[in-house]
Amino acid sequence: MDTKRALLDRLGGGLKSEGFRTRVSEQALVRKGSETTDCVHVAFISQGGTLDFTIDVAVRYEDVEDLVNRATDVPRKLWSRTASLGAELGNIERGAFYRWEGLSSESLEEHASEGLETVRRVGLPFFDRFLARDEALRILLADDKNAWRYCPVHHARAIRAVAMLLVDSAPEERMADVVRAKLNFLRQRPSHEERLFRRFLDEVGLVHLVDAAQEGAGAG
Repeated sequence: MDTKRALLDRLGGGLKSEGFRTRVSEQALVRKGSETTDCVHVAFISQGGTLDFTIDVAVRYEDVEDLVNRATDVPRKLWSRTASLGAELGNIERGAFYRWEGLSSESLEEHASEGLETVRRVGLPFFDRFLARDEALRILLADDKNAWRYCPVHHARAIRAVAMLLVDSAPEERMADVVRAKLNFLRQRPSHEERLFRRFLDEVGLVHLVDAAQEGAGAG
């Protein structure tokens, strides 16, 4: 058994009691709920003859991601792997990566123990926090640096904010306000981000909100 697989097995064994199952092909541990899927993902970095790794966590709101994937260009084979919010463990806890260096057969038990302890300390509270859709929506609606930590791609965050409102049957007036705010923010970013957000709105039948937002901006 190679070292990568062995680390995944150790982490998976430690989290089995929490409902996680190992997906070796995705380098991940996954827990499926009735409305969400939680994922602990291990990223391996080979550099200078050594093997390092980091761990990130993500939550997938099934109804939100189903809508987003149908309305965007995500390849169908990747639909089950998209996530609504996520971050690397160190970024969550201290604003800087945790990178475990020099993974080997000799260091495996120590590295697995440290990784598992960090997942329990940082990752499991992350999943508990985002069981509440309102908390997820709060992050998706924001455009500050804290929101970037959990969903750093700006148009993706805008798309998921609108998608969550849409599947939750929010009033159109609320969605119009969000579209206006997101367009104002995305206009300060590279042009493709606004274009992709507009395309999503068109696909889900909300493109008229773009015109409303532009009229509101003109009136202002």
